[in-house]
Amino acid sequence: MVKRLANRKAFITGGSEGIGAAIARLYAQEGADIILMARNKERLDALAAELEGYGVRATALVGDLADRRSVAAVGDQVVVTSAGRLDIFVANGATSGPVAPIAMVTPDQWDTVFQSNVLANVQLLHMLQPLLEQSDAGRVIFMSSGAARVTRLPNTSYAVTKASLEAIARIYAADTNDGPIRANIINPGPTRTDMRARHFPHEDPMTLHTADDVARLALALADPACTQTGQNIDYMSWAAERGGETPTS
Repeated sequence: MVKRLANRKAFITGGSEGIGAAIARLYAQEGADIILMARNKERLDALAAELEGYGVRATALVGDLADRRSVAAVGDQVVVTSAGRLDIFVANGATSGPVAPIAMVTPDQWDTVFQSNVLANVQLLHMLQPLLEQSDAGRVIFMSSGAARVTRLPNTSYAVTKASLEAIARIYAADTNDGPIRANIINPGPTRTDMRARHFPHEDPMTLHTADDVARLALALADPACTQTGQNIDYMSWAAERGGETPTS
């Protein structure tokens, strides 16, 4: 059986848990070598060991998206590890930001949230673009949120930065439209993750779809056969169109 991502190389931020970890597992099962970035070394190392059980190479890079120098160091390591070619970049890592109205978010807090959710991704794109251009089918996947399109949300800075990320993704897709790179946005919707549970402690997680479900969409967008670009794809609509049942247990 031919694996969909055989001999591909993928870099995933926020890769130690939740949706990022689920994407890493599915990509590894489909034959991709994986480079993971997150802050928690213990979780990263454990996941990397798990992924290598699928017969692929897995590299764990500890880094903090909120720290520009840390992002630069990780980017340098990705350049070395990928040996001149990167096929997939999943911009998944993010911080939820403070629970506060727009006017109550301090300038320092804005700096942190924008660096984590927006500027780190632009910084990485700048460093990784030459590697993506060496791929015959470069794929960039931006993980957004329905928060980007709502006006009443406790985490206001999170909503603002996700909207900014979507704008960057659309423009990047247009910038790269004349080559083999395809860039798309995923809105995962309410997903059964630890982050979701922290912010909605009274919600029944069994009513939500899982990170593994969302990973199926991320696989479709990473496939070399994927032709769409510049699209903002809602997971639940995508699953419904394919007869998927959400939520899952």
